[in-house]
Amino acid sequence: MSDHIKDNFLPDDHEEAKAQRNCFYYNNHLSEIAERSGRIDKALVYHENASRSLKKLAELRDRHDRAWFINKRNEADRTMVEMLVKAYD
Repeated sequence: MSDHIKDNFLPDDHEEAKAQRNCFYYNNHLSEIAERSGRIDKALVYHENASRSLKKLAELRDRHDRAWFINKRNEADRTMVEMLVKAYD
């Protein structure tokens, strides 16, 4: 699994992110082929499929980012509590 997947998606989302990334690349490639051969309607369908995969990847990445932020906020809260406990001991 790529570092990009590990670094940008929650562990539970790794497989889906990988599948959506592959789907995006596949449909993007087919869209380019269809466009070059003049099949614009077909290219549009592939492009829409690629776009759906990118939107799903963005949703999955946003879940990761929200979890990261909550974790960092909790760490800061714990640090603050520790500092207050030490100050009033």
